[in-house]
Amino acid sequence: MQFFHFETMALMAALAVSSLSAAAQRPAGQPPARSAAASTDPVNPTKGTGRTNQADQAWQGLLKASEPAPRPSGWQVTPPSEAEIQKYNQTNAGLAKIAAAKANEFYSRFPEHSKAKEARIRELLLLNALFQLDDLSQMSRLETVEKNLWEDASFNEDIRLQVLANALQRAPFVPRTEAGFSADLTRLEQGALKLQKEYPRRLELFENLLKVASYRLHNDEVEKARLMLTAMTNSPAATEKVQEIARFELKKFDLLGKSLKLKFTAFDGREVDLEKMRGKVVMIDFWATWCGPCLAAIPKVKTAYDKFRPKGFEIVGINLDSDPARVTQLVESSKLTWPHHFDGQGYENQFAQDFGVPSIPTMWLVDRKGILRELSADRGLEQKIERLLAENP
Repeated sequence: MQFFHFETMALMAALAVSSLSAAAQRPAGQPPARSAAASTDPVNPTKGTGRTNQADQAWQGLLKASEPAPRPSGWQVTPPSEAEIQKYNQTNAGLAKIAAAKANEFYSRFPEHSKAKEARIRELLLLNALFQLDDLSQMSRLETVEKNLWEDASFNEDIRLQVLANALQRAPFVPRTEAGFSADLTRLEQGALKLQKEYPRRLELFENLLKVASYRLHNDEVEKARLMLTAMTNSPAATEKVQEIARFELKKFDLLGKSLKLKFTAFDGREVDLEKMRGKVVMIDFWATWCGPCLAAIPKVKTAYDKFRPKGFEIVGINLDSDPARVTQLVESSKLTWPHHFDGQGYENQFAQDFGVPSIPTMWLVDRKGILRELSADRGLEQKIERLLAENP
């Protein structure tokens, strides 16, 4: 379990750059404009500092509330247990929830204050902290705050794009139903497209859309993923490099529903030919020893192999390593007894390139007739294998 820290500072840094930029644009010697928070105190017009003092006190209260709980001093001598770390993080979750409420109160009460925008960013970071600490009670609020920020043109483009990027990075890890994940992807796709109209030269937005397309595919929304990639190949705003990436990823969609040609001599000398494996359901597993998610999936893959092999299920591995010794060691130690293709080219692996595989782990399923049927088999793997095994050869 990781220790928790309230702030990843990318957004705060972007906000600081925005403030410095605004200061640089003021004519020399001209002071910053006074905010409404610094206007005359309605209770005492001659004093003029009452509301300012209230805002300053509220801001200092927010800063103090944003501090995480101190780590117990004993941890420096004796490493904490999992239970102790969990209790510490739960304490911080409670603090983050209180601090997020204070941030919201600050910018709601003092919307013209010079710190109002920073308070909005702090609220976002604190709500995201709750998610990191497995507290999902404020997810709806977090998504609303994010959307309001990336749609707010008063923030600079770096902040707005960073907010969207953070949301995309978090999306696959939010516990949702399949329909809920699809709705979230639609929200993120629409956000990226809206920002793209405002900032057509920002390539990060195409990267965001490529990521959404990848998530769509993983969520079994094959046609939506295909349409997104096709749109990028035809977009006048897309650079040649972006169009090239989209065309590369579209290769696998062109293979779907067709007979897959795959023939090679495996790492251990066995001959592999999908043509000769007709009558079996075959999983094509693109993987590497350096890929953490690939290694994490091994138990699930081995369970499926042992369970369904007697019924006509096989696996063919396509390895994306460059060091044969690492492959040998892992295959032997993990007892990955099915054949593996290895050419030492990493991501430039022959079949990864021919088939348009940009990332791993990637698992495909080929039916008994040799037709490629699934481009994202890892989601609901056993159910998908069972369904294909139940079909007539």
